[in-house]
Amino acid sequence: MKGVLHAHTNLSHDGTLNLKELRSFFKFRGFDFLCLTDHSQDLNNYQYQELKRTSHELSDNDFVLIPGIEYSCDGEVHIMGIGIGNMTEKTKPQQVIDHIHQNGGIAVWAHPTKMNYPSDPEWISKLDGVEIWNLASDGKYLPQSKSIKAYFDFKRINPTLLAFFGMDFHHKERYYDLSLRLDGVECTEKHILAALKAGRFLCTSRTLKLSSEPELNKLKQTVLAFIRSILNLIRVIRDRLRRE
Repeated sequence: MKGVLHAHTNLSHDGTLNLKELRSFFKFRGFDFLCLTDHSQDLNNYQYQELKRTSHELSDNDFVLIPGIEYSCDGEVHIMGIGIGNMTEKTKPQQVIDHIHQNGGIAVWAHPTKMNYPSDPEWISKLDGVEIWNLASDGKYLPQSKSIKAYFDFKRINPTLLAFFGMDFHHKERYYDLSLRLDGVECTEKHILAALKAGRFLCTSRTLKLSSEPELNKLKQTVLAFIRSILNLIRVIRDRLRRE
């Protein structure tokens, strides 16, 4: 079973696909589930309940839409609540994480290295996971070395912390095959969430496969960092040529 973490609908972003279009777009590409994460500042709880209702109506034994929220917390920290029942207006990271867990969801820190975010062991220790690769922030092909390093730094605070690949999907033009793979899991929201919570998944792309708790020694991290630096250099040169 193949799924996507971190996808947005047109409920919160102009130009983004609606739920039916998202379902068709990803099902056509071989996916079985999609974890939705519309931004908290763009929704109220009534709109979120409508998102849940429509997601469940469009879900079946072949494809599941799992509603969720990407909360904008104090310090601009973004924490995803996957599969939650209700929204909260609280903004402190530890309060948001507690709310997510109390509402049956999974708490994942989105793009933790996009900015110099304030962090606190008190709430890092409560997280279920972090994005070790955020496609929108880190780029294609491989995660940034700082994202990999951050995961292992956070894992020293929270030994049960899981690593996730997040697509951060806004527009179909930015699509890249980045997924979570689950084996032997029934295609229902309940069973998918249970497998994600337990870390029974692989993070996969065309170029990299990692477990939910990857073990990357210094040599492997160095090799990945070197390749990523080459890719970054190529991107800089390409962008400069396009401007000329």
